[in-house]
Amino acid sequence: MKDETRLISALVIVSGFLSYFFIITFQLTESPPLPSTFQITWSSEYKINGQKLRGFVKTETGEKLYVVYTFSSEQEKSFYETTSLTGRTYLVHGELIAPLPSAHAYAFSMEKYLISKGARGIFEVTNWTFIEEKKSIRSFLAKQRHSMKKHIETTFPESLVAEAQALLIGSQDQVDHELQRAYQKLGITHLFAISGLHVALVSWLFFEGLLRIGVRKEMATIVLLIILPIYGVLAGGAPCGICRRINHADALR
Repeated sequence: MKDETRLISALVIVSGFLSYFFIITFQLTESPPLPSTFQITWSSEYKINGQKLRGFVKTETGEKLYVVYTFSSEQEKSFYETTSLTGRTYLVHGELIAPLPSAHAYAFSMEKYLISKGARGIFEVTNWTFIEEKKSIRSFLAKQRHSMKKHIETTFPESLVAEAQALLIGSQDQVDHELQRAYQKLGITHLFAISGLHVALVSWLFFEGLLRIGVRKEMATIVLLIILPIYGVLAGGAPCGICRRINHADALR
């Protein structure tokens, strides 16, 4: 027993040292410079604010970048507001820029945010050319989420659009930043949160409803196992857009 304990302790210590040296080596190794022109593929993490499009992309080599693009016209902006970017590949030209330092020690740090997201840095696009749209389950679900978002904007009362998008699909694009701060100060953000209990209750009601209309128990279970993960993806992987971290909203502004 003692020998096993010593062996486990030794393995933990060795693993710790190896992890430390790996991290140090990774930090000291500089990434190769980006070419002047290369391809990017958009993820589902992006936002249009004013005349700028900001979000995360993947390069041909698998690197993650935070891209900033300024629209050249209102027509171009309107096109990207009505089109899902997820999975779309572009040939881009621009430059890698350094993130601005924090205003003070407790302010939002863009540099730390990029590190937490695994992104190499900020790439400012000067011009780009559309190449192709990659077909995948993820891009298909992203399109459906985008369609749901636009449907909410056109059918819900204007005063309820922000809250409806946040609660139904986890989108906080329309949520006013000051209003979000006010929710936090008042301590009422939990009113917009969808907890595990709520999901379990709705799932149970849906399950019982299927049973009442004659669906077999096994088939009802399979339906739930399919629908719940799909809805999780459609909701952006978040229980509620209003309850996401403020940092993410600040970064995409």
